[in-house]
Amino acid sequence: MTSANSEDEIEFQLRKALLQYSDEIAGSHRWLWEVERWKELVFSLLSCALPLSSEIIRRAIASLASLGLLEINAALTGPEHALRERRLTEVLLDLGWNEENAARAFAIIREAGQGLEKHFGGKVQLALRKYAELMLTELSATFAFTTLDDASTRDALTLWLQNVADLPLSLRTSDLTDFCRRYGVDELTVIRVADSIDVNLAFLDDVLASNARATTKD
Repeated sequence: MTSANSEDEIEFQLRKALLQYSDEIAGSHRWLWEVERWKELVFSLLSCALPLSSEIIRRAIASLASLGLLEINAALTGPEHALRERRLTEVLLDLGWNEENAARAFAIIREAGQGLEKHFGGKVQLALRKYAELMLTELSATFAFTTLDDASTRDALTLWLQNVADLPLSLRTSDLTDFCRRYGVDELTVIRVADSIDVNLAFLDDVLASNARATTKD
């Protein structure tokens, strides 16, 4: 079992690599951080539920997120949610929303958070990854390549889903393997830590590749 100290070191090293290489890679990814996908889910739900413009809803989401009011935690999803509800409603009223729309917005956000918490530990990327893995399984059965083995086919399809949909899948590259070896952990530990800091695994693959190139030069 990986120790808490090991995971803390992995988190530090991942954050360090992200800080160092994000700028050169960010332009090739739509989603860098999974919290942005959660915000987009909230936007989609509110847009379909409320008679408000996209601009008004996006402005509200940005304000709520900056104040930490969209975080999926017990303050949102648990029984003691009254304070979160009061604060979120207050922000929306200050932005000119009426009480009915503000109350409905909170209910939708809370219920969406509860769904993700119950089934995916509050992580939107785990929901996406579950269905991305199912897509990989079904897509792999769709093709019968004569010059690609099963592992290569899965890698190619994973890369495709990363590139066309920026899905939170890892290619499990040699760069990841080398990173694991360097810090004495396994791949699942790195992925678990990456999920804990809400970084998109497709983005992280590219960051680790840049980190590996720099390490090799050293």
